[in-house]
Amino acid sequence: MDQAPTPYALGFLLGPRVNAGGRIGQADLGARLLATDNPTEATALAERLDVLNTERRDIEARVREEALAQAEMRGLDGPLVWA
Repeated sequence: MDQAPTPYALGFLLGPRVNAGGRIGQADLGARLLATDNPTEATALAERLDVLNTERRDIEARVREEALAQAEMRGLDGPLVWA
């Protein structure tokens, strides 16, 4: 990076990618990325986390679609349960 990251970049671009490993079951990747001073390792970790972030988004989209389909099948007459 040529300059300090903006709050937007940290919160919406970098943050979700660093966190993606933990959501997919590889929590150490984000910590390793933040701790390394090896550019080659950092690049490899960042690329892996980017892939995991894409997988996370795909999983969330599928779960959301399944939940909406279930809600449509049940209709508005049944109870609403938040878990």
